[in-house]
Amino acid sequence: MHKKIAAVCMAVLMLAGAAFSVVGCGKENSEEETPGGGTTTEEIDYNGTININLPIKDFPFEDIALQAVADAYEAKHPETTVKVEGQTSSTYKDWLDSQFAGGASVTDADIVQTLLISNAYLTTKMVDYSSYLVKPNPYNDNTVWKDVLSEEAYPMSVDRSGIYTMNFTTNMSFFFYNKEVWRQAGLVNQDGTDKVPATWDELLQFCEQIEQNTQEKVPFVAGGATYTTGAMSWLLNIYADQYYRSVVEDIHAIAGDYCYDPDIDADWELDVSDKNNDSPSNYTANMLRFYQAIMNNEITPSDAKYQAMITNLKKLIPTYCQDNFISNNYYQAEELFWSGNAAMVFNTPDFFNTYKQIFAQRPDANQFEIGFFPAPPMTGTGDAKPDSDTVRSVGGAVGWYGVVKKDKKQNDLVMDFMMFWGSKEGQDIFNESLKEQGAFISGNSLVKGVDTPVEIYPAKDYEFPGLCHNNPIGQFFGNLCSMNGPTYQTFEALCKNMFGGDITVQKFGEQLTKALQSSIPTYFAQMGWKSDAYLTPEKDPSL
Repeated sequence: MHKKIAAVCMAVLMLAGAAFSVVGCGKENSEEETPGGGTTTEEIDYNGTININLPIKDFPFEDIALQAVADAYEAKHPETTVKVEGQTSSTYKDWLDSQFAGGASVTDADIVQTLLISNAYLTTKMVDYSSYLVKPNPYNDNTVWKDVLSEEAYPMSVDRSGIYTMNFTTNMSFFFYNKEVWRQAGLVNQDGTDKVPATWDELLQFCEQIEQNTQEKVPFVAGGATYTTGAMSWLLNIYADQYYRSVVEDIHAIAGDYCYDPDIDADWELDVSDKNNDSPSNYTANMLRFYQAIMNNEITPSDAKYQAMITNLKKLIPTYCQDNFISNNYYQAEELFWSGNAAMVFNTPDFFNTYKQIFAQRPDANQFEIGFFPAPPMTGTGDAKPDSDTVRSVGGAVGWYGVVKKDKKQNDLVMDFMMFWGSKEGQDIFNESLKEQGAFISGNSLVKGVDTPVEIYPAKDYEFPGLCHNNPIGQFFGNLCSMNGPTYQTFEALCKNMFGGDITVQKFGEQLTKALQSSIPTYFAQMGWKSDAYLTPEKDPSL
């Protein structure tokens, strides 16, 4: 959902490392009957107005589905008015900034998207969900609200001060393919089903078969104009995570570190088989230990793992890509897929809605069927062997719904609506509206008991494999690039030169290592830290 905003999210995750985690605590309270059916700990004054201002103006199917939820809530509480006023995604950040600029909040908005809100605004302008999550949800059999939700639905803020964001669905990445080209290439099982690659090497074999058995079809398209947004950044992130899944074992906070939290760090142990083991709520990553490892050449783009990952990527990109890969942005590359001249692209489930919209705009085009499969794992031996046999995904929990802090009466009313939307009943209403519109959703629901219709999410049988951005390697590398313009530009240029064949993978690793090492003191200075803080990772760098 929110295709444009989701694209921004991926860039933010890659560059700023905005990886959130999950928490849940509290006890059930005593219960009283409420007019909404069910129970709660206190009466809600339903005489009021709820203003929903989300960036859904560009996505009318979401606007209509949310209006259906609002209508159902008003039917339960006729004295309440719920206004759904969608905003344009391209100007949403500016709109948010104008709402929260200066002093106390003066905005009429009650429900906004928190993705682009700074942490300072989150903690001062938004309501903390924590006290509401431990209350019974009157719209879900009076079950404590947090028990109705998967943990990913309510992430703790980066500074662990509270829960200011609510998510109701997930998002993950897939390879999407043209079924006609797939069958022309002979990628079909004996039972007539499509073949799906089990490993990266098998994916490369599929590409070779497509090239040999089809007439001038490009096996895979991607945009090589940038490497910090879109498919290229996603591929770099998911496979770096696969190769370096155990890096947290070397950089987690230990007793005596300034950031050590005995409540979570004392008993934490690495478990690569647990997809959520390295969620930031489970342990503390000492970023100084990571940067020390870079400066000491213990973790760098020149080591065997990173070199193996990039070498594997180069076997696909640009070997089996379009001729003008380097100059194409993602949308230019994608056009080859829509025209039927390419077999595969890499994207998120927003692609389903794009598919629907593209062919609605092109009634005379050949509307082929699309298939999909998750990213297959890379393999290796010795020092070049990935840490994990599985590949996690970009995306994760999405929605980013925040409640603007007002007086207690208004906060309670808006949170009551969020409980309704975040119940099985509310989610079923939202999903049914999407189904009636022939639209799609980004992933399975994070509300327990909700059976997401396959008509709105064809990939519903795929369980989310875990979030690659939990891995500090993407987060902290990203910090160095995003906080230092020259380093960002160097990374982009080196990627373009390496994938373009102008420099070797080895030279790419050496030059990127030097760029990262030279940027660490600059990054520390921008953070207000001592330039050599990495030498004493146990000490608070700000002191």
